[in-house]
Amino acid sequence: MKNGYLASDSNKAEFGKDPRYGLLCSLEVNGRKAPIFTQRTTRGYTVPGKCASAKDALVHCLNVKGKVDLDWIVERC
Repeated sequence: MKNGYLASDSNKAEFGKDPRYGLLCSLEVNGRKAPIFTQRTTRGYTVPGKCASAKDALVHCLNVKGKVDLDWIVERC
């Protein structure tokens, strides 16, 4: 608050040459904190009951377990 909005002219002059300045400005919407700070902005991950292929099952296995679990993959193929 003491330095003003991220997109203000003074901050733009200071940070504007940084290639990540656009990402920094995305943390504010109309001078207020972006919704990501106060509410859920994405849906939770849903594990499918069956997968179309072993490759899909592997991807979901890595998302859920963080490692390869062949028994888990076989259950979903």
